Amino acid sequence: FRRVLFRSGESLSPDIVVGPVNPLAQTIDNVTVSLGNRLLPLFSVTPRQITMLLPSDLTPGNYTLQVQSPGQPVVSSDFTVVRDAPGVFTNPSNSKPYVLALHADGTLVTAAKPAIQGEQITFFGTGFGPYRSPIVDGFFPPNPTPTMADPVRVLAAGHTLQPDWAGAAAGYTGLAAVKFTITSALPAASEVNLQVEVNGRVSNTVVLPLQ
Repeated sequence: FRRVLFRSGESLSPDIVVGPVNPLAQTIDNVTVSLGNRLLPLFSVTPRQITMLLPSDLTPGNYTLQVQSPGQPVVSSDFTVVRDAPGVFTNPSNSKPYVLALHADGTLVTAAKPAIQGEQITFFGTGFGPYRSPIVDGFFPPNPTPTMADPVRVLAAGHTLQPDWAGAAAGYTGLAAVKFTITSALPAASEVNLQVEVNGRVSNTVVLPLQ
């Protein structure tokens, strides 16, 4: 799965509309995105951006999608699918790309409430590749949530670390979750750069605040 943004200078949608979360809708505000003869699940539409979910069974290669909006010409765009293209989500603050992560109690990891030694945090991303077991496109993952098929590694403060768990994020669609314990290998009272590596492909860089 990969949650994807489609941006264009065209009028992609009459309004800004967020669709239902479970299951995702194939039409929002009379806007559809098609890939061949398939309608893609949509998260939201705006005049300049559409957030959609790519199907889990797409094989690597080149594709063309089409956006149809009432009263507007069809907008087409070519794109390339690869098996792994990890991206880590952020919770920006003070112009810094802080990682979107949760403490064990479900509260956000922030500069004011950093992660601590020995704590397991959960952070989120997309594009980590296929899961080990099937999942239905556009729906919340089943319970127990499936794990990632490809090995996931965490790169932080110059160290390559193994996460405790990586798989589908429970209660979300198109999101991967990584559970990761803060070890003594990471410096205390600092902010470290963090990335995810999947099959040699490295994500964007985010910032993890540590106590």
